[in-house]
Amino acid sequence: MSFVLYDSVNGNNYTDANIINRKNYFYKVSAIDDQNPVRESMLSDPVNVYIHNKSKLISADYSAGGFIVLKYSERIPTLIPNLESFVISGNSEPPFNPKNITVKSNYEYFLTLNSIPVNGIYNVKASGLSDFYGSPADSNSISFTVQEADSQKFYLAKLELSGENRLTVEFNLEVDSITVKNTANYKFEPFNISVTSVTIDNSDRRKAYLDLEKRSVIGATGKNYIMKISNVFSSGGIKITEGAGSSFGLIFNKENLNEMYVYPNPYSINNGQDYITFANITRNTSIEIYDLKGKFLITISETDGNGGVEWNLKDGGGNSVPTGIYIYRATGKNSDGNDVEEKTGKFAVVK
Repeated sequence: MSFVLYDSVNGNNYTDANIINRKNYFYKVSAIDDQNPVRESMLSDPVNVYIHNKSKLISADYSAGGFIVLKYSERIPTLIPNLESFVISGNSEPPFNPKNITVKSNYEYFLTLNSIPVNGIYNVKASGLSDFYGSPADSNSISFTVQEADSQKFYLAKLELSGENRLTVEFNLEVDSITVKNTANYKFEPFNISVTSVTIDNSDRRKAYLDLEKRSVIGATGKNYIMKISNVFSSGGIKITEGAGSSFGLIFNKENLNEMYVYPNPYSINNGQDYITFANITRNTSIEIYDLKGKFLITISETDGNGGVEWNLKDGGGNSVPTGIYIYRATGKNSDGNDVEEKTGKFAVVK
Protein backbone atom coordinates (compact mmCIF):
# COMPACT_ATOMS: atom_id res chain seq x y z
CA MET A 1 0.00 0.00 0.00
CA SER A 2 1.54 3.31 -1.09
CA PHE A 3 0.79 6.77 0.31
CA VAL A 4 0.97 10.19 -1.36
CA LEU A 5 0.90 13.71 0.08
CA TYR A 6 -2.77 14.54 0.27
CA ASP A 7 -3.31 17.73 2.28
CA SER A 8 -2.02 19.92 5.10
CA VAL A 9 -3.60 21.95 7.86
CA ASN A 10 -2.46 24.63 10.28
CA GLY A 11 -4.02 23.27 13.47
CA ASN A 12 -4.74 20.18 15.54
CA ASN A 13 -7.85 19.04 13.64
CA TYR A 14 -8.43 18.01 10.06
CA THR A 15 -11.65 17.53 8.09
CA ASP A 16 -11.58 15.62 4.82
CA ALA A 17 -14.52 16.78 2.69
CA ASN A 18 -13.59 14.67 -0.34
CA ILE A 19 -14.76 11.27 0.83
CA ILE A 20 -17.25 8.70 -0.43
CA ASN A 21 -19.62 6.82 1.87
CA ARG A 22 -19.00 3.10 2.45
CA LYS A 23 -15.29 3.28 1.63
CA ASN A 24 -12.11 2.71 3.63
CA TYR A 25 -9.51 5.46 3.81
CA PHE A 26 -6.00 5.19 5.21
CA TYR A 27 -4.11 8.19 6.58
CA LYS A 28 -0.59 8.83 7.82
CA VAL A 29 0.22 12.06 9.64
CA SER A 30 3.41 14.02 10.26
CA ALA A 31 3.97 17.17 12.31
CA ILE A 32 5.79 20.33 11.11
CA ASP A 33 7.78 22.62 13.40
CA ASP A 34 9.73 25.39 11.65
CA GLN A 35 11.56 26.18 14.91
CA ASN A 36 12.95 22.68 15.23
CA PRO A 37 16.26 21.62 13.57
CA VAL A 38 14.39 18.55 12.32
CA ARG A 39 11.51 20.33 10.63
CA GLU A 40 9.21 17.36 9.97
CA SER A 41 8.52 14.33 12.11
CA MET A 42 8.36 10.76 10.86
CA LEU A 43 5.02 9.61 9.51
CA SER A 44 2.65 7.96 11.95
CA ASP A 45 1.40 4.41 11.53
CA PRO A 46 -1.52 4.27 9.08
CA VAL A 47 -4.96 4.97 10.53
CA ASN A 48 -7.91 3.23 8.90
CA VAL A 49 -11.17 5.20 8.71
CA TYR A 50 -14.31 3.55 7.35
CA ILE A 51 -16.78 6.18 6.13
CA HIS A 52 -20.35 5.35 7.10
CA ASN A 53 -23.55 6.84 8.46
CA LYS A 54 -24.04 7.38 12.18
CA SER A 55 -25.49 4.23 13.70
CA LYS A 56 -28.95 4.56 15.21
CA LEU A 57 -31.57 2.31 16.74
CA ILE A 58 -34.14 1.59 14.00
CA SER A 59 -36.45 -1.02 15.55
CA ALA A 60 -37.41 -2.72 18.81
CA ASP A 61 -39.44 -5.93 18.58
CA TYR A 62 -40.93 -7.47 21.71
CA SER A 63 -41.36 -11.26 21.94
CA ALA A 64 -43.63 -13.04 24.38
CA GLY A 65 -41.88 -14.08 27.57
CA GLY A 66 -39.94 -10.85 28.19
CA PHE A 67 -37.54 -10.52 25.24
CA ILE A 68 -36.65 -7.56 23.03
CA VAL A 69 -34.66 -7.59 19.78
CA LEU A 70 -33.04 -4.21 19.04
CA LYS A 71 -31.85 -3.55 15.50
CA TYR A 72 -29.28 -0.89 14.52
CA SER A 73 -28.69 0.75 11.16
CA GLU A 74 -24.96 -0.02 11.25
CA ARG A 75 -22.98 -3.08 12.33
CA ILE A 76 -22.63 -3.45 16.11
CA PRO A 77 -19.50 -4.56 18.01
CA THR A 78 -19.19 -8.07 19.45
CA LEU A 79 -18.53 -6.66 22.93
CA ILE A 80 -21.65 -7.01 25.06
CA PRO A 81 -22.66 -3.60 26.50
CA ASN A 82 -23.31 -2.89 30.17
CA LEU A 83 -26.87 -3.51 31.31
CA GLU A 84 -27.11 0.19 32.18
CA SER A 85 -26.59 1.08 28.52
CA PHE A 86 -30.26 0.34 27.82
CA VAL A 87 -33.10 2.00 29.73
CA ILE A 88 -36.71 0.91 29.24
CA SER A 89 -39.57 3.15 30.34
CA GLY A 90 -43.27 3.72 29.79
CA ASN A 91 -46.73 2.52 30.72
CA SER A 92 -46.50 4.37 34.09
CA GLU A 93 -43.74 2.01 35.29
CA PRO A 94 -40.39 3.19 36.74
CA PRO A 95 -37.48 3.00 34.23
CA PHE A 96 -35.62 -0.30 34.33
CA ASN A 97 -32.67 -2.09 32.74
CA PRO A 98 -32.62 -5.52 31.08
CA LYS A 99 -31.55 -8.64 32.95
CA ASN A 100 -29.24 -9.86 30.21
CA ILE A 101 -27.86 -8.74 26.83
CA THR A 102 -26.45 -10.88 24.03
CA VAL A 103 -25.45 -10.21 20.42
CA LYS A 104 -28.07 -11.78 18.13
CA SER A 105 -26.56 -10.79 14.76
CA ASN A 106 -24.18 -8.25 13.24
CA TYR A 107 -26.92 -5.62 13.60
CA GLU A 108 -29.02 -6.83 16.55
CA TYR A 109 -28.91 -7.04 20.34
CA PHE A 110 -31.11 -9.51 22.21
CA LEU A 111 -32.39 -8.27 25.59
CA THR A 112 -33.88 -10.46 28.31
CA LEU A 113 -36.07 -8.68 30.87
CA ASN A 114 -36.27 -9.49 34.59
CA SER A 115 -40.00 -10.06 34.35
CA ILE A 116 -42.82 -9.89 31.82
CA PRO A 117 -44.00 -6.25 31.66
CA VAL A 118 -47.62 -5.17 31.81
CA ASN A 119 -49.22 -4.86 28.39
CA GLY A 120 -48.76 -1.39 26.91
CA ILE A 121 -46.43 0.91 24.98
CA TYR A 122 -42.80 1.31 26.09
CA ASN A 123 -39.68 3.16 24.98
CA VAL A 124 -36.12 1.87 24.95
CA LYS A 125 -33.13 4.20 24.84
CA ALA A 126 -29.44 3.35 24.52
CA SER A 127 -26.56 5.60 25.56
CA GLY A 128 -22.78 5.41 25.55
CA LEU A 129 -22.59 2.85 22.74
CA SER A 130 -20.25 2.69 19.74
CA ASP A 131 -20.67 0.88 16.45
CA PHE A 132 -18.42 -1.87 15.07
CA TYR A 133 -16.01 0.72 13.67
CA GLY A 134 -15.58 2.57 16.98
CA SER A 135 -17.77 5.55 16.10
CA PRO A 136 -20.31 6.79 18.69
CA ALA A 137 -23.85 5.54 18.08
CA ASP A 138 -26.88 7.82 18.29
CA SER A 139 -28.70 7.86 21.64
CA ASN A 140 -32.16 7.95 20.08
CA SER A 141 -35.10 6.10 21.63
CA ILE A 142 -37.69 3.92 19.93
CA SER A 143 -41.04 2.54 21.04
CA PHE A 144 -42.40 -1.00 21.15
CA THR A 145 -45.65 -2.63 22.24
CA VAL A 146 -46.08 -5.40 24.80
CA GLN A 147 -49.14 -7.54 24.12
CA GLU A 148 -48.83 -10.70 26.17
CA ALA A 149 -51.44 -13.46 25.86
CA ASP A 150 -52.49 -15.40 28.92
CA SER A 151 -50.76 -18.59 27.78
CA GLN A 152 -47.50 -19.42 29.57
CA LYS A 153 -44.19 -19.45 27.70
CA PHE A 154 -41.24 -21.81 28.13
CA TYR A 155 -37.78 -20.40 27.40
CA LEU A 156 -34.05 -20.53 28.14
CA ALA A 157 -33.32 -18.12 31.01
CA LYS A 158 -29.60 -18.61 31.72
CA LEU A 159 -26.46 -20.28 30.39
CA GLU A 160 -23.06 -20.55 32.05
CA LEU A 161 -19.83 -22.53 31.77
CA SER A 162 -19.69 -24.64 34.95
CA GLY A 163 -16.74 -26.87 34.10
CA GLU A 164 -14.04 -27.35 31.49
CA ASN A 165 -16.46 -29.31 29.28
CA ARG A 166 -19.80 -28.66 30.99
CA LEU A 167 -22.54 -26.07 30.55
CA THR A 168 -25.38 -25.32 32.95
CA VAL A 169 -28.65 -24.30 31.29
CA GLU A 170 -31.54 -22.88 33.28
CA PHE A 171 -35.11 -22.63 31.98
CA ASN A 172 -37.98 -20.55 33.38
CA LEU A 173 -40.05 -23.71 34.05
CA GLU A 174 -39.33 -27.28 35.14
CA VAL A 175 -38.27 -29.46 32.23
CA ASP A 176 -39.64 -32.64 30.69
CA SER A 177 -37.19 -35.43 31.53
CA ILE A 178 -37.34 -37.05 28.06
CA THR A 179 -36.91 -34.20 25.57
CA VAL A 180 -34.36 -32.30 27.67
CA LYS A 181 -32.03 -35.35 27.61
CA ASN A 182 -32.09 -35.68 23.81
CA THR A 183 -28.63 -34.42 22.83
CA ALA A 184 -29.81 -33.77 19.25
CA ASN A 185 -31.89 -30.86 20.59
CA TYR A 186 -28.77 -28.78 21.31
CA LYS A 187 -26.46 -26.90 18.96
CA PHE A 188 -23.42 -25.09 20.37
CA GLU A 189 -21.64 -22.74 17.93
CA PRO A 190 -19.23 -21.67 16.43
CA PHE A 191 -17.10 -24.84 16.56
CA ASN A 192 -20.01 -27.31 16.14
CA ILE A 193 -19.33 -28.74 19.59
CA SER A 194 -21.54 -31.76 20.31
CA VAL A 195 -23.46 -32.34 23.55
CA THR A 196 -22.70 -35.90 24.69
CA SER A 197 -25.04 -36.20 27.69
CA VAL A 198 -27.62 -34.20 29.68
CA THR A 199 -28.37 -34.49 33.40
CA ILE A 200 -31.28 -32.84 35.20
CA ASP A 201 -30.64 -31.14 38.55
CA ASN A 202 -32.98 -33.05 40.89
CA SER A 203 -32.92 -30.22 43.45
CA ASP A 204 -34.04 -27.68 40.83
CA ARG A 205 -35.67 -29.26 37.79
CA ARG A 206 -35.44 -26.01 35.84
CA LYS A 207 -31.70 -26.69 35.50
CA ALA A 208 -29.83 -29.20 33.36
CA TYR A 209 -26.11 -29.94 32.96
CA LEU A 210 -24.78 -30.44 29.44
CA ASP A 211 -21.56 -32.43 29.03
CA LEU A 212 -19.64 -31.54 25.86
CA GLU A 213 -17.30 -33.65 23.78
CA LYS A 214 -13.78 -33.72 25.20
CA ARG A 215 -12.25 -31.95 22.16
CA SER A 216 -14.24 -28.84 23.05
CA VAL A 217 -12.39 -25.52 22.87
CA ILE A 218 -14.32 -23.13 25.10
CA GLY A 219 -12.92 -19.93 26.54
CA ALA A 220 -11.15 -16.75 25.52
CA THR A 221 -10.65 -17.79 21.88
CA GLY A 222 -11.80 -14.58 20.23
CA LYS A 223 -15.15 -16.14 19.34
CA ASN A 224 -18.71 -15.54 20.55
CA TYR A 225 -20.42 -18.78 21.66
CA ILE A 226 -24.16 -19.37 21.13
CA MET A 227 -26.31 -22.22 22.46
CA LYS A 228 -29.43 -22.98 20.40
CA ILE A 229 -32.09 -25.33 21.76
CA SER A 230 -35.06 -26.86 19.93
CA ASN A 231 -37.83 -29.39 20.59
CA VAL A 232 -37.45 -29.33 24.37
CA PHE A 233 -40.67 -29.25 26.43
CA SER A 234 -41.53 -28.18 29.97
CA SER A 235 -42.88 -30.73 32.45
CA GLY A 236 -46.32 -29.28 31.68
CA GLY A 237 -46.01 -29.95 27.96
CA ILE A 238 -45.11 -26.43 26.74
CA LYS A 239 -42.66 -26.43 23.82
CA ILE A 240 -39.68 -24.09 24.10
CA THR A 241 -40.38 -20.84 22.29
CA GLU A 242 -38.72 -20.45 18.90
CA GLY A 243 -36.23 -17.69 18.15
CA ALA A 244 -35.13 -15.36 20.90
CA GLY A 245 -36.17 -17.54 23.84
CA SER A 246 -34.32 -20.63 22.67
CA SER A 247 -30.79 -19.22 22.27
CA PHE A 248 -28.20 -17.72 24.61
CA GLY A 249 -24.72 -16.25 24.08
CA LEU A 250 -21.44 -16.42 26.00
CA ILE A 251 -18.13 -14.57 25.68
CA PHE A 252 -14.93 -15.06 27.67
CA ASN A 253 -11.78 -13.08 28.41
CA LYS A 254 -8.84 -13.29 30.80
CA GLU A 255 -7.64 -11.14 33.71
CA ASN A 256 -3.98 -11.53 32.66
CA LEU A 257 -1.83 -12.62 29.72
CA ASN A 258 -0.15 -15.58 31.42
CA GLU A 259 -1.87 -18.22 29.26
CA MET A 260 -1.88 -16.28 25.99
CA TYR A 261 -1.30 -18.37 22.86
CA VAL A 262 -1.51 -18.21 19.05
CA TYR A 263 -3.55 -20.52 16.85
CA PRO A 264 -2.97 -22.08 14.41
CA ASN A 265 0.75 -22.23 15.17
CA PRO A 266 2.44 -22.86 12.87
CA TYR A 267 0.15 -21.18 10.37
CA SER A 268 0.00 -22.85 6.97
CA ILE A 269 -1.66 -21.49 3.87
CA ASN A 270 -3.14 -24.98 3.53
CA ASN A 271 -5.25 -24.35 6.65
CA GLY A 272 -7.85 -22.71 4.44
CA GLN A 273 -7.95 -19.39 6.31
CA ASP A 274 -6.08 -16.12 5.90
CA TYR A 275 -5.55 -15.14 9.56
CA ILE A 276 -4.22 -16.29 12.91
CA THR A 277 -5.78 -15.64 16.32
CA PHE A 278 -4.14 -14.43 19.54
CA ALA A 279 -6.21 -16.03 22.32
CA ASN A 280 -6.54 -16.06 26.13
CA ILE A 281 -6.05 -12.31 26.38
CA THR A 282 -7.66 -9.53 28.40
CA ARG A 283 -10.59 -7.50 27.10
CA ASN A 284 -8.14 -4.65 26.37
CA THR A 285 -4.87 -5.87 24.86
CA SER A 286 -2.35 -4.35 22.44
CA ILE A 287 -0.05 -6.67 20.46
CA GLU A 288 3.09 -5.54 18.62
CA ILE A 289 4.41 -7.89 15.94
CA TYR A 290 8.06 -8.02 14.74
CA ASP A 291 10.08 -10.19 12.39
CA LEU A 292 13.17 -12.08 13.64
CA LYS A 293 15.41 -9.13 12.73
CA GLY A 294 13.44 -6.95 15.12
CA LYS A 295 11.67 -4.97 12.40
CA PHE A 296 8.33 -3.67 13.63
CA LEU A 297 5.43 -4.78 11.42
CA ILE A 298 2.13 -3.75 12.99
CA THR A 299 0.14 -3.26 16.18
CA ILE A 300 -3.23 -4.95 16.58
CA SER A 301 -5.65 -4.45 19.45
CA GLU A 302 -8.38 -6.40 21.23
CA THR A 303 -11.23 -4.22 22.49
CA ASP A 304 -14.43 -6.22 21.94
CA GLY A 305 -14.16 -8.37 25.07
CA ASN A 306 -14.21 -11.89 23.59
CA GLY A 307 -10.66 -12.78 24.68
CA GLY A 308 -9.00 -12.91 21.28
CA VAL A 309 -8.03 -10.89 18.23
CA GLU A 310 -7.34 -11.94 14.65
CA TRP A 311 -4.41 -10.81 12.50
CA ASN A 312 -4.71 -10.97 8.69
CA LEU A 313 -0.96 -11.62 8.26
CA LYS A 314 -0.33 -8.19 6.75
CA ASP A 315 2.00 -5.44 7.95
CA GLY A 316 1.07 -1.81 8.55
CA GLY A 317 1.44 -1.05 4.86
CA GLY A 318 -1.01 -3.75 3.81
CA ASN A 319 1.67 -6.15 2.54
CA SER A 320 1.36 -9.89 3.21
CA VAL A 321 4.18 -11.23 5.39
CA PRO A 322 6.37 -14.03 4.00
CA THR A 323 7.23 -17.42 5.46
CA GLY A 324 9.19 -17.03 8.70
CA ILE A 325 9.29 -16.85 12.48
CA TYR A 326 7.66 -13.83 14.09
CA ILE A 327 7.73 -12.31 17.55
CA TYR A 328 4.86 -10.73 19.45
CA ARG A 329 4.85 -8.47 22.49
CA ALA A 330 1.51 -8.06 24.27
CA THR A 331 0.44 -5.55 26.91
CA GLY A 332 -2.99 -5.31 28.44
CA LYS A 333 -5.30 -4.19 31.23
CA ASN A 334 -7.55 -6.28 33.47
CA SER A 335 -11.24 -5.61 34.15
CA ASP A 336 -10.29 -3.02 36.80
CA GLY A 337 -8.26 -1.06 34.24
CA ASN A 338 -4.91 -1.96 35.80
CA ASP A 339 -1.88 -2.92 33.69
CA VAL A 340 -0.99 -6.62 33.69
CA GLU A 341 2.40 -8.25 33.13
CA GLU A 342 3.37 -8.19 29.46
CA LYS A 343 3.77 -11.36 27.43
CA THR A 344 6.17 -12.18 24.58
CA GLY A 345 6.26 -15.19 22.31
CA LYS A 346 6.91 -16.57 18.84
CA PHE A 347 4.86 -18.10 16.06
CA ALA A 348 5.58 -19.47 12.60
CA VAL A 349 4.06 -18.68 9.21
CA VAL A 350 4.47 -21.16 6.36
CA LYS A 351 3.29 -20.23 2.85
